[in-house]
Amino acid sequence: MKKALVVAMVMVLGLGVLAFAGPMSGSFSVDICLGIAPCVEGVQTDSTVSLSSFDSTLEVDYSVCGWEFASVSTFGLCGWETQDFSVDGVMGAFTFDSSVAFNPTEAAFIDWLTGIGVSIAGINLDVDFLLTNVGAGWAFGIGSGVGACSLGADIYFNSLLDPDGNLVLQTDSYCFCFSSVEFYASFPFCCIELVDVTIGFSNEGFGGVTFSVDGVPVPGMEWLTYDLALTFQEGDNGKTLSVTPGVDFGGAEACIDFGLEVLTVGTAITGINVYSVGLECDMGQGVTFSSLSYLDFPKHYFNPGGVPIEAVCCGWYWEKFSISSSSDACCGGGFEFDLDVYFGADSWSVKEGCCSEPPVPYECIPGHPWLFDVARVDASFSIGLGSNFSLTGGLALQDYVWNGTECVEGGLTGICVGFEVTF
Repeated sequence: MKKALVVAMVMVLGLGVLAFAGPMSGSFSVDICLGIAPCVEGVQTDSTVSLSSFDSTLEVDYSVCGWEFASVSTFGLCGWETQDFSVDGVMGAFTFDSSVAFNPTEAAFIDWLTGIGVSIAGINLDVDFLLTNVGAGWAFGIGSGVGACSLGADIYFNSLLDPDGNLVLQTDSYCFCFSSVEFYASFPFCCIELVDVTIGFSNEGFGGVTFSVDGVPVPGMEWLTYDLALTFQEGDNGKTLSVTPGVDFGGAEACIDFGLEVLTVGTAITGINVYSVGLECDMGQGVTFSSLSYLDFPKHYFNPGGVPIEAVCCGWYWEKFSISSSSDACCGGGFEFDLDVYFGADSWSVKEGCCSEPPVPYECIPGHPWLFDVARVDASFSIGLGSNFSLTGGLALQDYVWNGTECVEGGLTGICVGFEVTF
């Protein structure tokens, strides 16, 4: 693996040399954040200022003969974290894309994903190959469409799609073994605009067949719609019919917006939940003011810090006010400024039972309803000093922060500075 990493580095250097003879573009960015010790009862507990995060990315793109070569290097507090290389282009009727990733810290290979596609006489063929340090897998696809009708199939060998649609290995092996196949078709039928049909088989046998239609309006009440799905499969539940009601609220634009969702029990619509009220106003001169309040907190909430569900109410907020500004700066650059103010929960209690929403046995009680008692303030700016260089900065103020195990008092929790160069 060390030899592979050395070869990869040689490729990077070679790419840098070639770039002087051809079109090259890319960017280099650095973001540094300083952590500030929290305050207790208005007094800072410690004068320590530490480096809390360091993020840097170097991206180099090189174009030649219709092909695009790219190198992306990411750096963090622990050094060189990832190194990715990718290439994509066209050769005749074929399209190619390939990417390989390394872990420079451990001088280790992560994975290599390559895809080839071709379209012949209206038929699209795709092949994907995934190689990791523990196994390999293949995926083949074929599809075609005429008018409103389409037909296709996907077959997987020692591979499958994860919930995000990424190709992953089914087993840690290099076998060319069958995993699954799925046939799909879409066509109009009778008065139905489009019917979707999927048939699946796996290495365990028949996986089922599903007929589905979406957004079918009820005659005379076009605002009321239903999604229907009929599935046939093996086992005791060999036939299931799913009926999901919905409401078409329309798409009228207004400066005041409501968050709406349909409440259902089975196939019956029991009500409409107005879970948020928002306002967005263009103040002119590139300045925009907006606000959004969630009325059923904590079922809906803001989570700007990405705190885990175990944090209960800490880092969750039910209301947000924002001011953003965008204008021209000196020397051909631009200036952007964003200010977000959040109101959050100031207490919580244990709920009875285990089936709460979100799925934790706590009840968050919205607090901070009065002026100047905010829970979090985020401010950031970016100023361009020319067409290819910009400075960034920001700060965060929080009343409480999640330290990984408990909710503790906050304060000025971070100051960030950075820059980005494009070429």
